Amino acid sequence: MRQGAFLLLFLLGVTGTAEAQSSPGSRDAPTNHVEERWYGWQIIIPDALGYAGVASGLITETRALAFAGAGSYWLGAPTVHLLHDRVGAAAASFGLRSVTIALGSGALLCFDNQGDDEATNPWCPVLALTSIASAVPAIALDQTLLAYEEVDIPTTTVSPWIDPARGSAGVGVYGRF
Repeated sequence: MRQGAFLLLFLLGVTGTAEAQSSPGSRDAPTNHVEERWYGWQIIIPDALGYAGVASGLITETRALAFAGAGSYWLGAPTVHLLHDRVGAAAASFGLRSVTIALGSGALLCFDNQGDDEATNPWCPVLALTSIASAVPAIALDQTLLAYEEVDIPTTTVSPWIDPARGSAGVGVYGRF
């Protein structure tokens, strides 16, 4: 019973001390270390689904699948940026990808407006190839320049520890120096 009361008082004391040290007005408040973290791997998922959807839709001549793939490519990465609270990166990503979508839409309209008996409009393949070619730098720029966020890493952490086998307890201080 005595050890339980000691442990409770100990934990309350550690918690109170930690709160007092981290209060906003305290001069001794611990500072956090800020690091950049890359989250571009999360953008790869909607991009891969987008390419797979567009390719499958074009091969099987299923427009709905191609449009779903284009939608995943167009909106997937900006959504990932928004989930990381990076509105500026989401807007830049949306703008980069909109160029590809506009060129691809122009190519689809160009090919659709041709009849079977007409000669192929020379601009249709150019629009299609330009759309495909513009997707690669858009993805590369998005994943290499935009997909970083700043993360606060605490420099020190105070944490209680208990060793029931030895019947002891204490406070551990861990940190980055």
